[in-house]
Amino acid sequence: MLKVPNMRWYEGYEPKPKVLLSTLGDTRSGMAFQEIESPRFGSFDSAASMFSLGWTLDPLYVRADGSRTFRTVDRFPRLMLPGDGGHGEWQGIARTVILCVYDDLIESTFGQSLACFAKPQLTDRHFGKLQHYLEMIRADVRAGSPAGGAVAQALAVGVLSVVFPDDDRSRRLQEQKDPTKFARMADYIDANLRQDLRLDQVAERADVGIRHMSRIFKMMTGLPPHKYIVRKRLDKAIEMIRGGGIDLSEIAAAVGFSSHAHMTAAFRQIMNRVPSQFRNTQ
Repeated sequence: MLKVPNMRWYEGYEPKPKVLLSTLGDTRSGMAFQEIESPRFGSFDSAASMFSLGWTLDPLYVRADGSRTFRTVDRFPRLMLPGDGGHGEWQGIARTVILCVYDDLIESTFGQSLACFAKPQLTDRHFGKLQHYLEMIRADVRAGSPAGGAVAQALAVGVLSVVFPDDDRSRRLQEQKDPTKFARMADYIDANLRQDLRLDQVAERADVGIRHMSRIFKMMTGLPPHKYIVRKRLDKAIEMIRGGGIDLSEIAAAVGFSSHAHMTAAFRQIMNRVPSQFRNTQ
């Protein structure tokens, strides 16, 4: 089980930003996501306590660390590692999305702590990918994470993989089919479809990191693990629908969807059909 750090969001910010979207009520996925809106004027004096990626969506002007001049905040994702920070003032009402990844998820992904990594220099080739992941996390959170926490967790791992890419040697060692480890993880998924499956829980069954697990699933099934989980839920739902006599809402809950509506949305997206179309079909 991933440990949740004691986070003090926006300590040192006056006034506090308005929270528009948040996952802080769910502490199990190894990450936290928020969309905030800053007041028109304010001051800050703070430092990051964990891996944080922020992306300001609207014009914002900041005078930081003794500068006399307000400068426009860059409109691309900004990485902060523990100890990074500063003090100053801001002007402008602006929305910012923030992803924080807990240390335990980083260790579960890479097999080593954040302290082992040097801070990377992000460039244009990183920004597009990071923005894409942040947009996908934002959309999943807005929708209520209908397929469970594995999706947001997988997207957070995607962010980590962009920031800290594998070296060639590590990639070669991991790019090998491993049917035994895959079978352990697949059996665990089948036995726990009703639960809100997390990637770290699945990876633990084969004693591998999340990134290694993702490669195993891609090689064995052609799918990343979070999509494999959704597909298995749909397959089980179809089996139950064809069996008859069970309400679709009960089936949705039995296979791990948060509601009938969310299950239907997954059917439309992946099967291009609605659940009721599988009744009495072979």
